[in-house]
Amino acid sequence: MSETIYVEERERKFKGWWQRNKNTVLIIGGILLVAGTGYAAYKNWDTIKGAFVSVEPEPIRINNPKVSVDIQTQITEVLPEQTEIITKIINNSESIEVSRHVRNLPYGWKASPEKIEEAVELGMNLLENQTIVDPYMKNVA
Repeated sequence: MSETIYVEERERKFKGWWQRNKNTVLIIGGILLVAGTGYAAYKNWDTIKGAFVSVEPEPIRINNPKVSVDIQTQITEVLPEQTEIITKIINNSESIEVSRHVRNLPYGWKASPEKIEEAVELGMNLLENQTIVDPYMKNVA
């Protein structure tokens, strides 16, 4: 009987200790778990790295219609410079008239007082960061 009382008393003491120290035990256990995982990752870094690195890396290419360079290849010869002369004229040199229109300005920009007055005279309502563009001629549609 005295042995049963002794076991119950130890159990009660342990439960009381656990209630008092539960957070500390969990925090220390978490720290040890993270430290152990970090150490294991450090010791096995080559294996971990091998799992994420492909066997044969893809070459990086610059996609430009004029130049395509394989970055892994060393360039040893310099290409001569060539200039292209543009001889084609768009619209057979006929200018196109662009009519008056509203243009959205970049954030924080404001229309000039003259353009605001011009818009009011034309009966147009400009919003904030908008201006009015006068008609002009251009050669590209």
